[in-house]
Amino acid sequence: RRVLFRSEVIVHLWPDWPEVEGNQSEEESLRATMQMLGSQAFASEAGLGLWGRPPFLSLRSASNLQKLMAALADRRLISSAQDVSDGGIATTLAKACLVANTGADVDMRSWSDDLLPVKLFWEYANHLVVTCSRENLERIEKLAEEHSFIADEIGVTGTDQFTLKLSGIEQIAESIAALRTTYQATLESQLAAEVVTA
Repeated sequence: RRVLFRSEVIVHLWPDWPEVEGNQSEEESLRATMQMLGSQAFASEAGLGLWGRPPFLSLRSASNLQKLMAALADRRLISSAQDVSDGGIATTLAKACLVANTGADVDMRSWSDDLLPVKLFWEYANHLVVTCSRENLERIEKLAEEHSFIADEIGVTGTDQFTLKLSGIEQIAESIAALRTTYQATLESQLAAEVVTA
């Protein structure tokens, strides 16, 4: 992608252990995942209604994340931070592009493209997306490891559109203008609906 603005690294921070309770078989884990997906914004927006239960929240991960973010802020190692618990990682990245008025080229290399809605719109607890200069990346990875987190480099900012791939396979490719038009149209309809029901 064409780089238009100063480029920064995008890093996905997530806990270094499974955010699930107990030892589960693959089938049990999938069933639990689908139950949790049903309680999130994706199910509602896709017209599937709401069901299931909220995602599991590890208090140990939450505590470690707060300490990690304090350490990163103290050392001024990151430029921005956004959690992914409101709409999932795809929504979080798209919103960040709109706020910064710049694109991003993202490749979730460690993710497969199975259960695509789960991967893109899962409202993970204790997961953050941060941006930083490349020279700070190694220090961020070290601090993350010290706090039992993984710092996974997933892309760069400063491109001319928002592109998201899973393991190299493109899933989303939109210009910032197209994203903004969609976002504003959705926001206007939501506000109109609220006025009607008020």
